[in-house]
Amino acid sequence: ERFAKIGKLDHVTVSLATFMLELGLLDSKMNQFRSSLQACSAIYTAKKYLKHYQGARSDNESTCVSEFNLNGTYTSDQVKSCARCFDQLAKMIQESKLQMLVQKYKHQKYFEVSRIVAAVLKDSIRRKIETNRPDSQGSYSRASHRSNRTNDGEKMPSNRYLQKS
Repeated sequence: ERFAKIGKLDHVTVSLATFMLELGLLDSKMNQFRSSLQACSAIYTAKKYLKHYQGARSDNESTCVSEFNLNGTYTSDQVKSCARCFDQLAKMIQESKLQMLVQKYKHQKYFEVSRIVAAVLKDSIRRKIETNRPDSQGSYSRASHRSNRTNDGEKMPSNRYLQKS
């Protein structure tokens, strides 16, 4: 909450960061990180997911890291290392039988952030497959545009809480 106040974050970002932090409680490997580093990394991961979900390119990730790194307490590498763990946990929970946390964050009270995570993960998997698929000439090409479709061909769900009023 302290980082959220300092960063002047919206409710969706805070809910998504809280979802990441609660995911961290499920895995003992997160104990290697200090709680303040986890908070900083959860916000970083939440902002990264929201940028991806909204279709923005995340070319300048270091700006996002330094935005929440109070007085240079943590390096960019430390924040990104912890964020990678959150990302792995988000992928694992989608395939897990333990769905209570996902169900909790599908509720309107939490701005349906688990749906955002699922959509972003599906889209990133689809983009990875497209990137590694040879084109008609047999060479591999990177997808230069972002589609708003998941890997099953259905549209990514819109989140009404992300709409600007």
